[in-house]
Amino acid sequence: MVRLARVLLRDDEEARDVAGDVVERALKVRPTGDEPALRGWLMQCVRNACTDRIRRLRTRERFLRLYPLDDRDEGVSADDLERLWTDIRRFIDSGLTEQDRRVLLLRFDEGCTYREIGRRLGISEAAVYKHLAQALHRLRLHFRKNEQLTIG
Repeated sequence: MVRLARVLLRDDEEARDVAGDVVERALKVRPTGDEPALRGWLMQCVRNACTDRIRRLRTRERFLRLYPLDDRDEGVSADDLERLWTDIRRFIDSGLTEQDRRVLLLRFDEGCTYREIGRRLGISEAAVYKHLAQALHRLRLHFRKNEQLTIG
Protein backbone atom coordinates (compact mmCIF):
# COMPACT_ATOMS: atom_id res chain seq x y z
CA MET A 1 0.00 0.00 0.00
CA VAL A 2 2.83 2.36 0.86
CA ARG A 3 4.59 1.56 -2.43
CA LEU A 4 1.47 2.36 -4.45
CA ALA A 5 0.95 5.61 -2.55
CA ARG A 6 4.63 6.50 -3.00
CA VAL A 7 4.37 5.99 -6.77
CA LEU A 8 1.23 8.12 -6.99
CA LEU A 9 2.25 10.89 -4.58
CA ARG A 10 6.05 10.90 -5.04
CA ASP A 11 6.43 11.68 -1.34
CA ASP A 12 7.43 9.11 1.28
CA GLU A 13 5.83 10.88 4.24
CA GLU A 14 2.53 11.49 2.42
CA ALA A 15 2.55 7.85 1.23
CA ARG A 16 2.91 6.57 4.79
CA ASP A 17 0.12 8.90 5.94
CA VAL A 18 -2.23 7.66 3.23
CA ALA A 19 -1.46 4.00 3.95
CA GLY A 20 -2.00 4.60 7.66
CA ASP A 21 -5.32 6.33 7.01
CA VAL A 22 -6.47 3.43 4.85
CA VAL A 23 -5.49 0.88 7.50
CA GLU A 24 -7.33 2.92 10.13
CA ARG A 25 -10.42 3.00 7.93
CA ALA A 26 -10.18 -0.75 7.28
CA LEU A 27 -10.02 -1.44 11.01
CA LYS A 28 -13.19 0.60 11.53
CA VAL A 29 -15.10 -0.84 8.57
CA ARG A 30 -13.87 -4.43 8.97
CA PRO A 31 -14.47 -5.52 5.37
CA THR A 32 -15.16 -9.18 4.69
CA GLY A 33 -14.17 -11.42 1.82
CA ASP A 34 -11.34 -13.56 0.61
CA GLU A 35 -7.76 -12.32 0.69
CA PRO A 36 -7.48 -11.25 -2.98
CA ALA A 37 -10.72 -9.24 -2.72
CA LEU A 38 -9.51 -7.52 0.47
CA ARG A 39 -6.17 -6.68 -1.12
CA GLY A 40 -7.96 -5.22 -4.11
CA TRP A 41 -10.24 -3.18 -1.85
CA LEU A 42 -7.27 -1.84 0.13
CA MET A 43 -5.37 -0.89 -3.02
CA GLN A 44 -8.45 0.85 -4.42
CA CYS A 45 -8.80 2.77 -1.13
CA VAL A 46 -5.14 3.84 -1.39
CA ARG A 47 -5.60 4.96 -5.00
CA ASN A 48 -8.73 6.95 -4.11
CA ALA A 49 -7.07 8.55 -1.08
CA CYS A 50 -4.05 9.54 -3.19
CA THR A 51 -6.29 11.02 -5.87
CA ASP A 52 -8.12 13.08 -3.24
CA ARG A 53 -4.84 14.36 -1.80
CA ILE A 54 -3.49 15.29 -5.21
CA ARG A 55 -6.71 17.15 -6.00
CA ARG A 56 -6.55 19.09 -2.72
CA LEU A 57 -2.87 19.94 -3.24
CA ARG A 58 -3.53 21.20 -6.76
CA THR A 59 -6.26 23.50 -5.50
CA ARG A 60 -4.09 24.73 -2.64
CA GLU A 61 -1.14 25.38 -4.97
CA ARG A 62 -3.40 27.18 -7.44
CA PHE A 63 -4.73 29.38 -4.63
CA LEU A 64 -1.24 30.19 -3.35
CA ARG A 65 -0.07 31.00 -6.88
CA LEU A 66 -3.06 33.25 -7.58
CA TYR A 67 -3.06 35.04 -4.22
CA PRO A 68 -1.32 38.31 -5.00
CA LEU A 69 1.53 38.89 -2.59
CA ASP A 70 2.75 42.45 -2.88
CA ASP A 71 5.53 44.30 -1.02
CA ARG A 72 3.52 44.84 2.14
CA ASP A 73 2.94 41.08 2.43
CA GLU A 74 6.62 40.10 2.39
CA GLY A 75 6.36 39.04 6.03
CA VAL A 76 3.58 36.52 5.35
CA SER A 77 4.56 33.20 6.77
CA ALA A 78 3.79 29.82 5.31
CA ASP A 79 1.82 29.09 8.50
CA ASP A 80 -0.42 32.11 7.86
CA LEU A 81 -1.08 30.98 4.31
CA GLU A 82 -1.75 27.44 5.49
CA ARG A 83 -4.18 28.73 8.14
CA LEU A 84 -5.93 30.83 5.51
CA TRP A 85 -6.22 27.87 3.16
CA THR A 86 -7.59 25.70 5.98
CA ASP A 87 -10.20 28.37 6.84
CA ILE A 88 -11.32 28.59 3.21
CA ARG A 89 -11.55 24.82 2.84
CA ARG A 90 -13.49 24.53 6.11
CA PHE A 91 -16.01 27.13 4.94
CA ILE A 92 -16.39 25.39 1.57
CA ASP A 93 -17.10 22.10 3.34
CA SER A 94 -19.53 23.46 5.93
CA GLY A 95 -20.79 26.88 4.84
CA LEU A 96 -22.10 26.18 1.35
CA THR A 97 -25.10 24.24 0.13
CA GLU A 98 -24.27 20.80 -1.20
CA GLN A 99 -24.92 21.80 -4.82
CA ASP A 100 -22.92 25.04 -4.53
CA ARG A 101 -20.05 23.08 -2.98
CA ARG A 102 -20.12 20.43 -5.71
CA VAL A 103 -20.12 23.03 -8.48
CA LEU A 104 -17.29 25.02 -6.86
CA LEU A 105 -15.10 21.95 -6.34
CA LEU A 106 -15.71 20.60 -9.84
CA ARG A 107 -14.79 24.00 -11.30
CA PHE A 108 -11.71 24.74 -9.20
CA ASP A 109 -10.50 21.34 -7.95
CA GLU A 110 -11.02 19.43 -11.18
CA GLY A 111 -10.96 22.33 -13.64
CA CYS A 112 -14.21 21.27 -15.32
CA THR A 113 -15.97 23.58 -17.75
CA TYR A 114 -19.51 24.77 -17.09
CA ARG A 115 -20.75 22.31 -19.71
CA GLU A 116 -18.89 19.38 -18.09
CA ILE A 117 -20.19 20.32 -14.64
CA GLY A 118 -23.74 20.57 -15.96
CA ARG A 119 -23.47 17.19 -17.64
CA ARG A 120 -22.02 15.53 -14.52
CA LEU A 121 -24.61 17.00 -12.17
CA GLY A 122 -27.55 16.86 -14.56
CA ILE A 123 -28.16 20.63 -14.53
CA SER A 124 -28.00 23.38 -17.15
CA GLU A 125 -24.97 25.59 -17.76
CA ALA A 126 -27.05 28.52 -16.48
CA ALA A 127 -27.64 26.64 -13.23
CA VAL A 128 -23.90 25.93 -12.98
CA TYR A 129 -23.21 29.65 -13.38
CA LYS A 130 -25.83 30.48 -10.73
CA HIS A 131 -24.43 27.98 -8.21
CA LEU A 132 -20.84 29.09 -8.82
CA ALA A 133 -21.80 32.76 -8.44
CA GLN A 134 -23.66 31.97 -5.19
CA ALA A 135 -20.73 30.01 -3.79
CA LEU A 136 -18.20 32.74 -4.58
CA HIS A 137 -20.52 35.42 -3.23
CA ARG A 138 -20.97 33.52 0.05
CA LEU A 139 -17.20 32.98 0.33
CA ARG A 140 -16.52 36.69 -0.18
CA LEU A 141 -19.19 37.74 2.30
CA HIS A 142 -18.06 35.29 4.96
CA PHE A 143 -14.41 36.22 4.79
CA ARG A 144 -15.03 39.93 4.39
CA LYS A 145 -17.35 39.90 7.41
CA ASN A 146 -14.93 37.88 9.51
CA GLU A 147 -11.85 39.60 8.07
CA GLN A 148 -10.15 36.21 7.77
CA LEU A 149 -8.64 36.94 4.37
CA THR A 150 -6.37 39.58 5.82
CA ILE A 151 -3.05 38.00 6.62
CA GLY A 152 -0.62 39.22 9.19
